[in-house]
Amino acid sequence: MIDEESAQASLIASKLAYSYGAISESFAGYLWVREFADPGTGFHAQVFKNNANEYIVAFTGTGEAKKRGHSRFLSSLTHS
Repeated sequence: MIDEESAQASLIASKLAYSYGAISESFAGYLWVREFADPGTGFHAQVFKNNANEYIVAFTGTGEAKKRGHSRFLSSLTHS
């Protein structure tokens, strides 16, 4: 089960996923790491990391037709 602090951090990150470019604010011990964007598929994500090397990858949703592009993009993240 997720604890309250982790739930709050995930909620904040999910809202920040809709921000474009670098994010200067920190929250719950997390700092912005990088942004991923693929205009061809509409994929967009923001990545945050805390001092314990825990990451939150928060991404936005797009239309049904673009999901295949998201799968390819996420697969490339795990293999880089």
